[in-house]
Amino acid sequence: MGGNAEQTEPHSFISALQDLNLRRVDLQRERRAADQLTGLLASMEAPPIDEAACQRLQRLIYFHRPQHVTLLIRTIVESEGNECALVEPVISAVSSVMSSHRQWTERGLAWIGAFDSIPLLAIVETMRSLCSATIWMRRARQSG
Repeated sequence: MGGNAEQTEPHSFISALQDLNLRRVDLQRERRAADQLTGLLASMEAPPIDEAACQRLQRLIYFHRPQHVTLLIRTIVESEGNECALVEPVISAVSSVMSSHRQWTERGLAWIGAFDSIPLLAIVETMRSLCSATIWMRRARQSG
């Protein structure tokens, strides 16, 4: 039994070192995503965003690359009436559509123009009020 423990210790040590190295690479990549986002927002003269939106955009850069986030930001802030819609729920929804329907984003300005007729913040508010109403109805049923 003692021999087995001696054999697994170096392996465990090597695994731990590999895990630390992978985490270091992840941290470097996360920092690079944060720096890229700062540069993107500044170059695009995007409106200020809150922490949740910032974190979502950083994760999108991390997983989808800056080109995806550039088009995402342009889609939202350059579409008529949505200049202030750079908020986490909108960012997540538009990114999801972009990932699911890449052929739509390939239409360039037509893609962005299609959002002129979509009131993104109004949709978020509708969804929030529906969620609140659903919670209120559930509580009413449970108490009565």
